[in-house]
Amino acid sequence: MSPYSQEAWAQLGALLKARRVEIDTRYRNRSLFCRERQLHYRVVGDLEGARRTNFTADLLRAAEVAYGLARGAITTALSEAPVESLQLETPVAETSTTAEGVLLVPVPSQLSEAERDQVQAWASRMAEDLLRMRRDDPRRDQDGGAK
Repeated sequence: MSPYSQEAWAQLGALLKARRVEIDTRYRNRSLFCRERQLHYRVVGDLEGARRTNFTADLLRAAEVAYGLARGAITTALSEAPVESLQLETPVAETSTTAEGVLLVPVPSQLSEAERDQVQAWASRMAEDLLRMRRDDPRRDQDGGAK
C-alpha cells in the first residue's frame, strides 16, 4: 500500500500527462512517447491514470528520466501534494566555442574536474577521427556529408 493518497497520485498523473505533451506535442500519442522514451505503455498508463501505486524506486526513476524530471521529483510531488508543477531536470549548458575555436562540450555539473577532462579528451579524439575519416574518404564533402 502506498503511503501517498489517491488524490496525490491522481494529481501526479495529470502533471505527468501534461509534461509528456510539453516535451513534444507528438507525445499526445502515448505509444510514440513510450517507444521513444523506452517505457512500457501500460506503466505510463498506470502512472498517468493513477491506476496503481506499487511502483519500484527503479521504475519511478526510469519515469523521471523519460519525463525529463529531476531525481526524486515524483516522490517529492507525491509527498508535498498538492503541487502545481514537477521539478525538471537541470538542463545541460549549450555547446559553445572559445575565442581559439575550441569546442566546449557541455557536461553535467555533478562531474568532477577529472571526469570533465576525460570527456573533453574523448571529444577531441573523436573530432580528430572525424577529420581523418573525411580526409580519407573522397565521397565526403567538407561538412562530412555524402556527396
